[in-house]
Amino acid sequence: MKIFAPVFVALLLVVSCKNYIGIPDNFDYGKIENNVYVNEFFGMKMPLNEGWTYMEKDFVDSLRAEGLKDMVGDNKELEKTISAADIKTANLLSILHADTTVFQLYNPNISMIAENLKLALQVKNGKDYLEAAKSFMESSGVAFQFVGEIREYKIGGKEFYTMEVINTVQGVPIHQDFYAAVMNGFGLAIVGSWMDEDHRAIIRSELETITFD
Repeated sequence: MKIFAPVFVALLLVVSCKNYIGIPDNFDYGKIENNVYVNEFFGMKMPLNEGWTYMEKDFVDSLRAEGLKDMVGDNKELEKTISAADIKTANLLSILHADTTVFQLYNPNISMIAENLKLALQVKNGKDYLEAAKSFMESSGVAFQFVGEIREYKIGGKEFYTMEVINTVQGVPIHQDFYAAVMNGFGLAIVGSWMDEDHRAIIRSELETITFD
């Protein structure tokens, strides 16, 4: 029996500022057509290739709430910061990879998040975005581990930046690769969560299928 324990979106990307602006009513959260995730706002397409399963929003929200509860603990200020950030953060897509031939404690997964950066004028590109996210994580009181430096990473021919973070969940180290770009006034973040290099390769193979107009 396989244990599914995805922790995506447990690490909330936040660019700190005193004021918050929400997600526009006409914002495109994207949709899945013929097993392809399509988002017209970002001009992006992402096929859900063999082994990948779309996760329903209610299920994702319940997992995220559980993860954030563990992350926040009794820190009321952190809870307020995350609640405020929720207003300007849109969860676009969450997918899980299931290999039915192998027992896995934790399945590789990908989540995609967009954040309105209208008031974060200092954030010009994905590197700025990840540096702001890293700063927030470091100040959260949670013992995140950062591996290596933030570096450029191409996805679909677009300039993204990436950083690796280790988040220990119930004693288990979960690796998360954050990929970020700034497009149309939004930070577009893709988070791949994995336990070993085979998982990481599965995630990167899926990311290689993403295309932008």
